Amino acid sequence: MKRLFFCSLLVFALTGCAHHYYRTDGSTLHIFLKAPKATSVYFASSLDSFVLHPAQKTDSGTWVISVNADTQFSYFYVIDGQTNVPECTYKEQDDFGGENCVFIPEM
Repeated sequence: MKRLFFCSLLVFALTGCAHHYYRTDGSTLHIFLKAPKATSVYFASSLDSFVLHPAQKTDSGTWVISVNADTQFSYFYVIDGQTNVPECTYKEQDDFGGENCVFIPEM
């Protein structure tokens, strides 16, 4: 139990308290992830069977990825090699006993 706690704490520390937010521009959804200490961030979604897509890092330590805003999809991140599901309004169970965030247009 202690080992699990310390591993979780390490992942939390390495991601720099990652959290995310959205911005819509027409039919494009820009997803921003604040993870200033991360060295790599990938985005995976049900839009294309969870293929990993590299996010682009901005000068402020925010990572951004853009996708179609017209479709509902589930998603997660891989931050420095570790799967990460940030706090989000809607979640669903995945096929592996974990959770994914869900984006619902117009919500």
